[in-house]
Amino acid sequence: MRLIVLILADGADGTHVAETRDSVIEALGPGTAIRCDASGLADCAHAGSLVDLPANGWDWLLLLRAGDRVSPHLGRVITQVPETARAAPAIYWDDDRWDGRRRSEPRPKPDWDPILSETYDLLAGSALIARERLARQEGIGVEDLSRLVAAGEGSGPVPFHIPLILGHHRARPSRAAEVARPQPAQWPSVSIIVPTRDRPELLAACLAGLRRLEYRGEMEWIVIDNGSSDAAALALLSEAQADPRMRVLQHPGPFNFSALNNHAAREAKGRFLCLLNNDVEPLDGEWLARMVRQALRSDAGAIGAMLVYPDRTVQHAGVAIGVGGAAGHVRRGVHASVIEHDPVFGATRSVSAVTAACLVVEHAKFHAVGGLDEEAFAVAFNDVDLCLKLGAAGWRNILAADAQLIHHESKSRGSDASPENAARFAAELARLQDRWNTRHAIDPYFSPLYSKSSDQCLLSF
Repeated sequence: MRLIVLILADGADGTHVAETRDSVIEALGPGTAIRCDASGLADCAHAGSLVDLPANGWDWLLLLRAGDRVSPHLGRVITQVPETARAAPAIYWDDDRWDGRRRSEPRPKPDWDPILSETYDLLAGSALIARERLARQEGIGVEDLSRLVAAGEGSGPVPFHIPLILGHHRARPSRAAEVARPQPAQWPSVSIIVPTRDRPELLAACLAGLRRLEYRGEMEWIVIDNGSSDAAALALLSEAQADPRMRVLQHPGPFNFSALNNHAAREAKGRFLCLLNNDVEPLDGEWLARMVRQALRSDAGAIGAMLVYPDRTVQHAGVAIGVGGAAGHVRRGVHASVIEHDPVFGATRSVSAVTAACLVVEHAKFHAVGGLDEEAFAVAFNDVDLCLKLGAAGWRNILAADAQLIHHESKSRGSDASPENAARFAAELARLQDRWNTRHAIDPYFSPLYSKSSDQCLLSF
């Protein structure tokens, strides 16, 4: 691979430039073409900017800031990338912090995600950029790389990810503030489906949250009752029907989450469905609009929300396939104030699956993949199976991180670990593993550097 390296000095002294240059030479060899953008520094053998790079003799650009280092193994690793990667617009790798004395804060990345790249530059200082993707312009910086690559996206190859920590940066880009997607000219209709049985205190809080909604499209609220017998719950259901937006459907019998939602979906009139557990409590009136904005992407599948427990620790920030041999909620238990600053897991991004505790999906797409599987996944993993079916059909599942709600998890259905539920859960787990090979699956949005035995994103090396 013919490479050229451009070091951006950004006012740094010669020592930092020399550190970067020396690490490049160690990794890529003494014959590597290196340029620097600061002509006043004696350590820069060739000064200039991107516009001054030679027109020929190189196919890939590595753009670094002075003071950054690359791993001594970088050269060997990039020569071993598959031939198909050579057609990619970029080849990128993971990175950590380097303060001049030690490394810290390792940051594994997912495979290329155009949605995450809207707020976090996956390429800055840790990528080879194909020459044909580079606009010859003044003032290009490390922070411009994702923009240049994304500008050429279409049906062609996407950036190729090497899941190894090969970059060591003095400063890394932080996550940019999320920019709200444009409002549609006309907000689509939404049917919100709430399964329930007894537990009037949960349903009351859920319905109170729905009444605070500030959604500007048409809505209907479908409460599907699974045979409530509690007097207070029955009174609440009777009262709820006085609201013209509310319908109460009856579906008695053993609890089957999939069957309840499928029944309501067949009756629903909205263009979009919102599956909402009765133990989910909205925090504001904007969460639905934020999810629908994502659902309006042409390639969108299921859209999930950021869910927190009442103590504000994370319950759901996306689901990774393969964790625990099945599927795990990443970063579960981390306080919301911590994950909000995480450039990956705290951002709106593509995920393999989201929880049906709060899920928005286009009605037609839900039915196109057969809805929730009532036979195989009556209670557990029905949402994971649905999302994987949507993904297999070519649609993208997305976590809308700016839509946040409280989830009093399993308050209504009970724990899967209880003795009376253990056998049913084990059978559903086995079906998921067999259908989707989750024992050995590699989730493109969950780095293989993380241990699959934990949902806490623990490094496995």
